[in-house]
Amino acid sequence: PRGTMSDLADVEARSLSMLRREPAVYTGNLIAANARFACYAIPTGVIRVIDRKTEALGLLRGHTREVVDIRFLSDDRASASEGFLVGSVANDGHLFVWRLRATDGAITTEQVFKTTGDVAIPGQADRVSLARLSASSIAVAAVLGGGASVWQHDDDLQGEEAPPPARPGAGLGGNLTAIDLVPLAAGGAAALACGAADGFVSVGLYAAGTGLSPAGAPFSAHAGGRWGGVSALAFCEAAPAGQRTILLTAGEANYKLCLWSVDVTGGEPPSCIHSLAVPDLPGVPPRAPLLWGLEKSSRTLLLVSSAAVTAAPSTILALRLGTGMDSLTSSGRFNANARVLSFAPVSAPAAHGDDALLRPHAPDLDVQLLCVQTDGVQCLTIHAGQMAPAPVIHTGPKSPAAVTPPAVALAGPSLGVVPPPPPALHLGSPATPAASPRFKSGTFPRPPTPPPTPPP
Repeated sequence: PRGTMSDLADVEARSLSMLRREPAVYTGNLIAANARFACYAIPTGVIRVIDRKTEALGLLRGHTREVVDIRFLSDDRASASEGFLVGSVANDGHLFVWRLRATDGAITTEQVFKTTGDVAIPGQADRVSLARLSASSIAVAAVLGGGASVWQHDDDLQGEEAPPPARPGAGLGGNLTAIDLVPLAAGGAAALACGAADGFVSVGLYAAGTGLSPAGAPFSAHAGGRWGGVSALAFCEAAPAGQRTILLTAGEANYKLCLWSVDVTGGEPPSCIHSLAVPDLPGVPPRAPLLWGLEKSSRTLLLVSSAAVTAAPSTILALRLGTGMDSLTSSGRFNANARVLSFAPVSAPAAHGDDALLRPHAPDLDVQLLCVQTDGVQCLTIHAGQMAPAPVIHTGPKSPAAVTPPAVALAGPSLGVVPPPPPALHLGSPATPAASPRFKSGTFPRPPTPPPTPPP
C-alpha cells in the first residue's frame, strides 16, 4: 500500500540559508557535509561553505559551470585547524580539491589539487570521490565526461598533481554514472567501484605508487538500457579490514537495491547476498527517481523523493544495515517538511527524548540530512529514538555465486513485474562522450552487454 502523508513521522528542521532553485532531478550531490562544515553548490558555479559551529561563511571559486557533485574526504584524523579536504566536479572538465580550515571565527580555503579532463560535456554524470592513503597522501577518483581516472596527490607537492604511478594500473571504462573510493584499514591502498549506464559495475584496488588493478571483469548488477543502469553505489564499510567487503548498489530510478560481497583483488567473483525492492512512497508517483545517501557511522541508508516529481513535501525512507552488513531493514518513514533537491547525511550524538524509553534498542546516533531545497538549505534531524529495526521490506534470494545478468536485468522474482519507465527527468543523465577522455591508468575490459530479457 502507498500510505498517506499522515503516516509519516516529523523531523526536526533548522534553516541554514536561503537559496531559491527550480525543481529538477539532480543525480549528483549538490551538497556535502561533515561534523564541522557544509558545502553546497550555487547555480553560478560557486560553492558556498558554512561553518556549522560558528555559522561563518566562505566561497570556493574555480568552476565555470554549475557544480554537479561535491564530496568530503572522510578522515577522522582531521581537525578544524588542520583542515578538511573536499572535492568537486561541474561538467566543465575541471576537478578541484580544497582544504577548509576554521580559524579565529573565519573560514580559510586553500586549493590543493586541480586537474582538467580532455572532454567537458554539459549534462554528463560527472562524479568525484576521495580516500586517504597515508598521512600525507590521498587518492582522488573522478568521472569526467563519462570516463574516469584516479590520481594520487601528496601534500609535499604543494598543490601540484602527483606524477604518474610507477606501474600503470587499469582505467574505469566509459559511460559511468557512479563512483566510490574507500581506504583499506591497513593503509596505502583504497578499494574502488564504479557503475555504468549499461548496468555493469567494476571493482578494483588502487595502491600508492603502483596504480589501479581491476578485480576481474565488470559484472552485471542492474538492468541496462534507456531506463536502466546503476544510479548509485557505495562501499558499506568506512575502512574495510580485508580485501573482501560489502558494496551497495541501486538500479536506475532506485526501484531495486542490492548488497554485493566483492573481492577488491579479484580473488573471488562477486556475489549478491541481499536484494530489496523499494516500496512506493506516499505522495510520490510510482517508480519516480529517488535521491539516496548512506550514513556509514549509523549504518543508515536514506532514500528521499525528489522535489521535481511532486509538489508535496519530500518523503524520507530510512533503512538500516544489519550488523553483518548482509541485510537491509526498514527504520521508518519521515516527512521532510519541504521539497528536497539534494541531501548529504551525517551522524551526531543522540539526544534521546522521552520516546527513547519506548524503543530500548534504538541506535546511539541521530541522523542529520543537510538538504538543498527549492527555497533554501536546511538541516533535518531524525532522532535515534524515532528509528527502530523492523522486518525486511522485501528480500531477494541469497546466492553464494554471482547473480546472472538475466536475473538481475529484470529484477527477477523479487519484484514480480517489470516497473513502468520513470519520468524522463535526468538532469545529469549519461550521454555518449564526444571523444574519449584521458584514461591515465589504462582501460578495464568491458564485456558486451547481454541483450535484454523479455518480461514474463
